Amino acid sequence: MRFGDKAKKETTEPETGDTTASDSQVATRPETDGTVARPLPKTGFTGAWDRKDVRLPRINLIHKTSKLEAISEFGIGAFSFGLEGNKVKLGDGVAPITITIIRAGKDYQQKLAFENPDQPAVFPTPEAVEQAGGTLDYSKAAVAEKIYFGPRAHLQVVVACPEGVDDSLFPYEFEGVNFGMGMLTVFSSAYTSVAKELATLCDNNKVMQKGMEYGSLQLTSKLMPHPKNPWHVPTIKYQGENPSNLVAFFVSLL
Repeated sequence: MRFGDKAKKETTEPETGDTTASDSQVATRPETDGTVARPLPKTGFTGAWDRKDVRLPRINLIHKTSKLEAISEFGIGAFSFGLEGNKVKLGDGVAPITITIIRAGKDYQQKLAFENPDQPAVFPTPEAVEQAGGTLDYSKAAVAEKIYFGPRAHLQVVVACPEGVDDSLFPYEFEGVNFGMGMLTVFSSAYTSVAKELATLCDNNKVMQKGMEYGSLQLTSKLMPHPKNPWHVPTIKYQGENPSNLVAFFVSLL
């Protein structure tokens, strides 16, 4: 089903909680004030280059519908990290991965049926969805014969290099520890388990009220039960407060 066709609400298939997204759909870095705090790491660029021209490595949760190579290399429920052709395993999804989220962006993606090969439409604001004839109300989508769009979050994440892993994707050093910076995109049930949890922590947690970069989080995956198609979602849990010098380091990466 393509955007613009009349749509019925899809209820027969589960949400995948997929954390992948194409470069054409996702801004490489969630925008805040539009400023560039840090120049490109190498000289020799001419013209108006800035951080928006840099693709961040992606953090992906491996599903049973992921590519067979990824399932074989990393395992279902595990997290991979990297760029196409250069990926490493962050963790198996069971043992917590310590992360810090330093920036969060949001847009709205068309909900398609499970395993639908079409590219979903994406809009930046609720107003844009409604102007295009879509709806943000899932319960009324079928009745109103409108296409449902759900919230999607793009989270800029800092994570330490796991032991025994090539550190080429973790180029930022702090007190002897190498860190990498990547993008975790969450939609549907994964949006609920990660993005809403992040917003809740930043609203209700005394430490994270100061800023999301102050909170050390644990990233794991969880199997969501379904009689036909169970699926994994990423989850986050508050772990503690980052030291002030580590917070300053994270902010310097923006």
